[in-house]
Amino acid sequence: MRSRWFSAMAFACLLSWCTVVVAQSGQATPAAAVKPAAEASQPPNANEESAPTAIRWWGQACVSIETFWGFTIVIDPFPATEQMGFPKPDLTADLVLATHEHFDHTGFDVVKGKPVIVHGLRPDKNWAEIDHYLDRRPNQAEVKWRAKTEAGTPTSHAVHVKSIHTFHDAESGAKRGKNAMFIIETDGVRILHCGDLGHTLAPEQLAAIGPVDVLLIPVGGTYTVDPTQAIEVVKQIKPRRFVWPIHFKTSVGKIPLATLDTFLSQAKQAGMPFREVRGNTIAVARQATKPDAKPGPVAVIACDFKPAKPGADMQAALESMRADRQALIDALGKVTKAQLDHKPSDGTHTIRWNFEHAAGAELNFFSQVYHAMDPEIPLIKWGPAQMPPDFKPRHPDWDSSEMVRYVQRTAAFTERFSYLLANTPADLKIEGTRFSVQSLSKMMVGHYRNHTTKAVLKFKLPDWPKE
Repeated sequence: MRSRWFSAMAFACLLSWCTVVVAQSGQATPAAAVKPAAEASQPPNANEESAPTAIRWWGQACVSIETFWGFTIVIDPFPATEQMGFPKPDLTADLVLATHEHFDHTGFDVVKGKPVIVHGLRPDKNWAEIDHYLDRRPNQAEVKWRAKTEAGTPTSHAVHVKSIHTFHDAESGAKRGKNAMFIIETDGVRILHCGDLGHTLAPEQLAAIGPVDVLLIPVGGTYTVDPTQAIEVVKQIKPRRFVWPIHFKTSVGKIPLATLDTFLSQAKQAGMPFREVRGNTIAVARQATKPDAKPGPVAVIACDFKPAKPGADMQAALESMRADRQALIDALGKVTKAQLDHKPSDGTHTIRWNFEHAAGAELNFFSQVYHAMDPEIPLIKWGPAQMPPDFKPRHPDWDSSEMVRYVQRTAAFTERFSYLLANTPADLKIEGTRFSVQSLSKMMVGHYRNHTTKAVLKFKLPDWPKE
């Protein structure tokens, strides 16, 4: 017991300043130490708008977007057929968007869950008018998809989806019909998926698009813009952060398209730097910009369609954390609002504090590890004050079901960006300590277990509320 207590205390102390030594490429570099990451400047009750969004490319034009609040949007899923050649993607979604009705963009059966399926084109082959929000309010389980005119005031974590009218060819649709592009705006990031865009853009289309952070654009030609035209579209849109080429010939794809090489060559000639990504995922977060700040050059994403995964040791640590989180949820997840905020007579913490502290510690630790590997992932320091008199709930209106969802969102954050650990040795040392990433992960497991054990003792106190 003493050993576990010491581990938990050491972990809590280390969380406040530890960082991992890595290079920006994502490769672990244990040679030189770096200074501890700076403290985040989030006020105690700020909206969770600085949390990162994950974007994944699964091959062809299939992309998934995952938000911290737990929404997943899939765009243009392809069918799991031999004709496609790609492996079946592991996808569960709240919303599926189809830019047009060709078979390689409408493989809805591969997406698990019960997603809303939204078509960019109507059955009569004309454009649908999409200007909607995907949203879920705190303390409500149901995710809702509503037109902007009917949605009321969206929450800070809502996803706004808007369609842009374009064509599948350069002859106003005479050859291949219409195409809908989708702007997806979430957590301060604007993502444009071009679908099978077949032409450069008119001024009115550019005006409808507005600013773009991440541009997902086809570059394989044949059915879409070719590499030269794609570069022209990039110059028209002027994305602020990333250009992500999609819909091109890969090692497994069987549809006749051009390979990525020509586009990358022309992007290099245009002075665009490359960002090579291991796996199929990048993180993107809202950027705090100064009024006089000059935008940096847009980076071209070069990646695989296969997801990267951490090594066996880290996967084992993540699995242990799953079990311990679930134990906390099982023990504390059904308390009433009165029980959640009850101040025990023995002077210990409320159950709400246990929820916020356990999840906050995990977010603190893993965001620092991930931030050191990829600065796009911000530091997330949302943990509460340590002592009961100083505790100010981050979200005092949340009930126990929403606190459970908060722990689940935290778990999803940890696992969503665990691809960054794929090339990181588990024994990589934390600067200035004798601890490694693996040993700290084990402490995180003990940390959940420790707080669950202590929290359930409150249920036996004589002043514990019955309901």
